[in-house]
Amino acid sequence: MTTPRYAYCQITDIRRRVEQRLDGLPAYRPNPAYGCPAETAAQFWARVEKAGLLVPALALYDEIAAGDAAERRVRRETRPEFERRVEREGRSAEAARVREELLASGLSQREAQEELVRRLQPLDGGRTKAWETPDPWLAGRLFRSKADQRRLLNLAIGAEQYLHVGEDLGDADDEGAVAADRLQRARQRREERRALAAARRRAQALAAQATK
Repeated sequence: MTTPRYAYCQITDIRRRVEQRLDGLPAYRPNPAYGCPAETAAQFWARVEKAGLLVPALALYDEIAAGDAAERRVRRETRPEFERRVEREGRSAEAARVREELLASGLSQREAQEELVRRLQPLDGGRTKAWETPDPWLAGRLFRSKADQRRLLNLAIGAEQYLHVGEDLGDADDEGAVAADRLQRARQRREERRALAAARRRAQALAAQATK
């Protein structure tokens, strides 16, 4: 099943990339006595500190986060803006040819536009990327009105009972299950932020001890 876009957490994503790139970090070994649970953010940073890698891990985290931020600052270009630019640059015919090739390869109009902008960057040396136009429902839209919001929040409260007793969320009503899942994801993001802040405080304390 495809993971909904609202489930994405940037902090979790960066933390996982830190784990992949951090040399010398022992693998996480869950305790079978507890059913092999997934590692929490706090447990990850504790594992990093135990390995003596807290400072380099945080430096790598900040490096990845800075790279992501720089990528987000790249100017976004709508399709009309792109077409006006390639016309000024005398590349309209080339753009039309490449678009046809991309569509013929099976890409959607949205995907083809993203790839087209990636290939035909500005001739002046600047950088740009396609203006993202995600499906609003895939992006996490849930409430159409205040009345819907109240109704679905009530459903979420009921569905959360399944989470607390450990039953399969699929047993709950579909709408309530989605709403409860979104609340659970928000709590996970809060845990990520708190664990990262705690790791930074530990790194500062270790640095202070090293200077004494």
